Amino acid sequence: METFKDNETVAYVSAKGVNFGVPYGLSANGLLLNLRGEGVTTTRNICKAHLERHAEMYSKLHKWLEWVAGHVTNPGFFQHAWGRRRHGHPSDEAGVSKQGREFKNFPIQGVVADNLSLALWNLWNYKRQRGEFRYRLLLPVHDAIISAVRPDYLGEFVNNVLPRCMCFPVPQLNISLGIDITVGLRWGEKASAEDLEQLGISDDLI
Repeated sequence: METFKDNETVAYVSAKGVNFGVPYGLSANGLLLNLRGEGVTTTRNICKAHLERHAEMYSKLHKWLEWVAGHVTNPGFFQHAWGRRRHGHPSDEAGVSKQGREFKNFPIQGVVADNLSLALWNLWNYKRQRGEFRYRLLLPVHDAIISAVRPDYLGEFVNNVLPRCMCFPVPQLNISLGIDITVGLRWGEKASAEDLEQLGISDDLI
């Protein structure tokens, strides 16, 4: 396994581990295992300090997460911005704690998942209503949608279709989630400027 040495990469991987781990109620030991699995050499004390610093910097977020976790027992469910509910169930202290961690993650991952579902519907409906045959929806992967697009339609797809179908207000939050776009010619390979030039595509799309 590769071990990262440069400080910038270590900082990036560590920050990512903390930001993704906090909504799951990740402990210092859990963060330590995750970071070591990512190739970061660190200690439990450093991981503990990362989590404590995050709680200091984003105290409102941590209070909100604890408030969400409290819904396990009162009122026994939590409803996220799109209206979907997660219900708790009677359990011992350890079970309630586990459910609390699940509740904390629910309004984050759940909102993103429902956003993706609505984006997929919008893209399919846009295609159906216009009889559009220059793009195909291939596969959703976590919070991404993989599409096959004809080169002569790529500019229209990136600049107009995707923003129209994927950027919409989230109820209650008054925000619209942004989108990141990656263009590739083959699975898992980002297209280079030379690749796009050969197809007559502007390299500003990557």
